[in-house]
Amino acid sequence: MPAIDFEGAWYDLKAHVVSKGSHGKRELAEKMAEIELGHRLPEGQGGYDDRPLPLHERSSSEPTDEPAHAAA
Repeated sequence: MPAIDFEGAWYDLKAHVVSKGSHGKRELAEKMAEIELGHRLPEGQGGYDDRPLPLHERSSSEPTDEPAHAAA
């Protein structure tokens, strides 16, 4: 299954929905498929995220309060 930029597709779909007062089921389904195909990502880009990594309050060298091996 190809990777899809669903966030971009969602914004394009919202723009389409507000462009008209009403939509038929078939027309809307066809537009959704068209938008999805237009937002396919090139192979190898699936899972790519250019957002910065989250920062944690303490460094990883500090011990945690949790035991090293938790009971299952």
